[in-house]
Amino acid sequence: MAKIPIMLQSNGNWDNYGRFREFEIDDIIVDDDATYSLLISTIAQPVVVVDGTFLKLAYRGIMLAASTMDAASIILPLTYAVVDLENDVSWKWFFEQFKLAYGERPNMCVVSDRSESILKATSIVYPGMLHYSCMWHIWTNIRGKFKKGHLKLSELYFATARSYTLDEFNEMMSKIEEIDPRVKAYLYNIGYHRWSRVHATVNRTWTMTLNIAESLNAVTKYARELPIVELLEYMRTLLEHWTKEKLFKAKGTFTYLGYKFNKELDDNRTLSHKLRVRSDYLLNQIHKQHNVDILYIA
Repeated sequence: MAKIPIMLQSNGNWDNYGRFREFEIDDIIVDDDATYSLLISTIAQPVVVVDGTFLKLAYRGIMLAASTMDAASIILPLTYAVVDLENDVSWKWFFEQFKLAYGERPNMCVVSDRSESILKATSIVYPGMLHYSCMWHIWTNIRGKFKKGHLKLSELYFATARSYTLDEFNEMMSKIEEIDPRVKAYLYNIGYHRWSRVHATVNRTWTMTLNIAESLNAVTKYARELPIVELLEYMRTLLEHWTKEKLFKAKGTFTYLGYKFNKELDDNRTLSHKLRVRSDYLLNQIHKQHNVDILYIA
């Protein structure tokens, strides 16, 4: 395992702009066991979203970034870099540096826009790691290649991608085939496992698109007009500010789950109070009915 330096800071204070000021570095420790990946593995999901976006400064360039979601479903930027071009060499270098810091985790996967350079880089740096596609980018390609039934196809495609059961998936695919058989063939050739939740071999959670990366791109829209040094400083202070906000929220959270999921459970609990208990033994499922036997042991 690569050795990674860790700075221990003391006597630090946050200023009014969310920046860490007036700190002293007590020591720098280089330890095989103390890695960035150990910290991230305790708070982040193993689903990594990667994307590249153009810089707007005079000399151009590309900012590559990798992000994920933490346990509270909040965006957690993992790493970013500025390169001259978005090509095979740049992405390979990016993932090599990423692996040194982040490591490799069980059930880890990458979600991208199906860039060939990303596919090549991950196959070299992370051989065997699963690579999934943004379902929105696939729909954009479908809309460009096939010219009929867009309104109905859109509804069916996204419902198919989000399906939780094979029965539901197959039913939706049959309806897609009725509208345009070429679309079904196109999706099959991509590989159902790359864009369908039910066919994914690891848990993609709710990460079916590049929305995480797009949100980060929106935040850095104007910063990407700055010279590179100023851009990197902006990113540093931005992440410091986000970390401070998350710290305050975490200190004010006294539930087992984060605010978003705890509220969802509370809302579902309230709705469940209105449910009626059936007195028969007929179990209803989507498009199916089952007779069940109930065993009661006192």
